[in-house]
Amino acid sequence: MEGYGGVTSGSCLLRDAEKYSNGDYKIGLNRRTDANEKNEKSDKYVLRKSHLISPKDEMIDLTPEEKDAALQKMNQYKGSTSDKPSGPFIRDARSPQNGLLLVYLLDPAKAGTVEPVVGLAFSFPVSINARKIKYRVNNVYAEQELGINHA
Repeated sequence: MEGYGGVTSGSCLLRDAEKYSNGDYKIGLNRRTDANEKNEKSDKYVLRKSHLISPKDEMIDLTPEEKDAALQKMNQYKGSTSDKPSGPFIRDARSPQNGLLLVYLLDPAKAGTVEPVVGLAFSFPVSINARKIKYRVNNVYAEQELGINHA
């Protein structure tokens, strides 16, 4: 992507919360609400509102000036006086060269597994050079992975 003036460097956050040990390493687990908790028929672990990351995590590598710019832009846009910017404004304030990889180890009990579920998220800066890409999936994928029934 360098030819498009895009991301050329980045940071990585391994989000640490409640302690988990696999015998050799101790690392934090993150808890997220399963959207299917009330639906006992589902064998999928779906995050409520499909939300893995938090704005606090997404701002981890921003400078104080970038954080302030994100907050000011959001408050101006929304006409509010919030003290925490949301994701779109954080990504807009992010340097065009810097991306962020966020890694979460999710509580295995919520997913019905023994080992933690690995959640990955990317925070890319807004880019005026980004090319839009349309994606299309077939009905089988939509039904199996997204739970969308086209019948």
